[in-house]
Amino acid sequence: MTGPDLSKLRALAEAAMPGEWLYSEVRGQVDTSQFALDGTLYDGVSWQPEQVDERTHAQGRFIAACSPSTVLALLDEIKRLKSLCREACDIACLQNSFYPGEAELIDAIRSEIDGKAGEK
Repeated sequence: MTGPDLSKLRALAEAAMPGEWLYSEVRGQVDTSQFALDGTLYDGVSWQPEQVDERTHAQGRFIAACSPSTVLALLDEIKRLKSLCREACDIACLQNSFYPGEAELIDAIRSEIDGKAGEK
């Protein structure tokens, strides 16, 4: 299984407008609540009034919830969990008390963590 390119996702999140993102159901837009140096408000994503329906509201709430800070926190958690999995694999290997197939399973887990699943 291939997943998203986490380093690319991190770069995109770091380059995006920081701060809290909010969804305005009245205006049908995601506000980044950030101002440029010249005082211009960057509204983020907006829809035309005739395009706003329940799905639009759901999409707007989702986009606002997936702010750069949220994405970065999720990526940090993935990194932390991968580290814990690597550590658990290392501990299992140090014990040298493998059940049939356990060594292969540990190798498969390590490959998955490192993004090399299916590679030989």
